[in-house]
Amino acid sequence: MMNRKKIMMSVVAALALGLVGCGDDDNNAGGSGGTAGSGGSGGTGGTPTEMAMVRAAHLAPGVPSADDTAVDILVNGEPSGITLEFGESSGFAELPPGEYTFGIAAAGSTDSVLDIGPVTLDAGDVLNAVAYRDEASDAPVPVAAFAIPGVNTAPAGSGTVYVAHGADDAALNPVDVIDTVPGACPDPVLDDFAFGAVTEALPIPATTLNIGFSLNSTEDCSVDAGPLAAPVTADEVTILVAVDTDPTEELAPALYALLADTDGDIPTLGAPDFATVRIAHLAPEVPTDSDTSVDILINGNTAVEGLTFETSTPFISLPVGDYNFGIAAAGSTDPVLDADVTLVADQVLTVVAIRNVVASGGGAPVSVLTFDGSTDGLPMGSGRVIVGHGADDSLLDPVNLLNVGNCPPPLLPNFAFGTVSDPVDLGIAGVNIAFNLTTSNECVVDVGPLAAPITDDVVSILIAVDRDVADLQLDPAVYALIGDASGAIPTLSPAIP
Repeated sequence: MMNRKKIMMSVVAALALGLVGCGDDDNNAGGSGGTAGSGGSGGTGGTPTEMAMVRAAHLAPGVPSADDTAVDILVNGEPSGITLEFGESSGFAELPPGEYTFGIAAAGSTDSVLDIGPVTLDAGDVLNAVAYRDEASDAPVPVAAFAIPGVNTAPAGSGTVYVAHGADDAALNPVDVIDTVPGACPDPVLDDFAFGAVTEALPIPATTLNIGFSLNSTEDCSVDAGPLAAPVTADEVTILVAVDTDPTEELAPALYALLADTDGDIPTLGAPDFATVRIAHLAPEVPTDSDTSVDILINGNTAVEGLTFETSTPFISLPVGDYNFGIAAAGSTDPVLDADVTLVADQVLTVVAIRNVVASGGGAPVSVLTFDGSTDGLPMGSGRVIVGHGADDSLLDPVNLLNVGNCPPPLLPNFAFGTVSDPVDLGIAGVNIAFNLTTSNECVVDVGPLAAPITDDVVSILIAVDRDVADLQLDPAVYALIGDASGAIPTLSPAIP
């Protein structure tokens, strides 16, 4: 997954992008200069190469008036038949190559309040003309326009993203745009992003961006608005436009998304769905026997500091999407283990770091077990138990997990190191478990019995660990993460005979 924070993002006005043709009209807003976009097949999913495609969007609140925001789109001074209200977009219209002037007029009028052009359109060009409110504009009404191309230029599997700042309020000029990761403080994706500016084309792998905005007066890394979930679709263009929907001195910020198929109401971005994640450290002598302190990295940023052996974080809420989680020695951002994870809505995930030296033959010193903490389908009054095998010793790979009694079949036969059991739902207060080495006679208790509590309506996660890191030397223990527990992780006590 591409690290979005390392993409070089120069923020320029449409004037510097050279998107629209030179003209003499001082009311041209959003830039002037060259052609509307690059030639070739468009990113709208079927642009004919012999035609150009143009779409208009009205994101100027209170234009032309607070009582009536309806405007007509003019082409070369003539009505196009397109009438838009604030928050609406036309669909793409085909135009033959040539030179055009696009205008905005109050509905029913041909008196343009803003002209964009002349614009030279070539075959295959795709142009999005986005009107936004600008109190400093020289236009008869406070309006300007962004001219943004719509041809996807990103590599296959990625999408092209543009971000435009059309939020006309001094408090929002400039803002920082932040890729939100709880606990992390990455550099802003867009630093000091100025009103009236639009980014260059940003190639981003298909994902959901979770972005927030902070004012210049706000402490670094704090988010004043957001996070907001911005979809990035492979092989398509997404245009995000920040708008202050309250044209008075009050603030009502929103982020609108012009997607490839947006026609009519322009959707605004909402808060993302969330998953919850907990991370536990049950890897003895990792990273060293004298210091087991590790940092947890999220997308390369330090999100949790100083997690030590036998401790767990609380559950952390993260917006759904793609993440890279890493484990590094405390103070380092060089992970000894990292993994890509896709979080989905309402997921409850516990990730447990375990020692992996013996099982890997002296290779990777640490691996992870992952547990689904969902209670879906759990009968009321029952508890759900999930067992993980993190005991890194060849004597314990595999083992049989017994429910102590009159030699019943093992609960988990041939339970291998590095595996996680299926959930077991039990309607009792507790169970006495024991471990039987596969080299021992059936039903012989080699470790245990241990008293494992069953708690109604919650998930109990039991993790077997060998605290003696020398192979063939055993100091086994079973740790219990019950419900939303965090901090010091208790071990199971011996069962009372």
